[in-house]
Amino acid sequence: MATVKKIKASDKIRVFKNLIGSCSFSAKGFPSYWEENLEYKDIMLSDLEDALGSQVINSIFEKNKFLIKDEEAREFLRLSPLGDDYLDSDKIKELLNSKDSNKVEEIVEICEDSELDMIVETAVKEKIKDKNILGVLEDYTGLPLAEDIENNIDTSEKSDTSNKTIKRTKKK
Repeated sequence: MATVKKIKASDKIRVFKNLIGSCSFSAKGFPSYWEENLEYKDIMLSDLEDALGSQVINSIFEKNKFLIKDEEAREFLRLSPLGDDYLDSDKIKELLNSKDSNKVEEIVEICEDSELDMIVETAVKEKIKDKNILGVLEDYTGLPLAEDIENNIDTSEKSDTSNKTIKRTKKK
């Protein structure tokens, strides 16, 4: 007989930062700073429950910019079920290595700007060579990704010096 895991407010759960760069927020006395290279934090459910009382913080979690993969914890926090419609670093790597430019375009058309940033940064870091996938990403961002990969340039460093923002050339 399988035992049922009972979630308590004192439990800590893993929260993944699904954004590029560092970020911080504070809600109801719950400050949180995420360094650029920090992938996740283990946070007590009661603290998250308090923070989610803020509409801004709740929106960040609902859009999966801070991602909770544990469905029981999502239910406890009254977040919508995760399903398969989210992107994280593992799914982005898998997508870019699939060599399916049509699938990449479908996702890029509807993804959030923060997810597009993650896709672009991952493509450069992983040195994706597929010209069709790079073409799709270049069309949507206006960035010379093939050149960046060839020259091994980090897009975040480049954007600081050129003041060039990522833009979408096609409808979302």
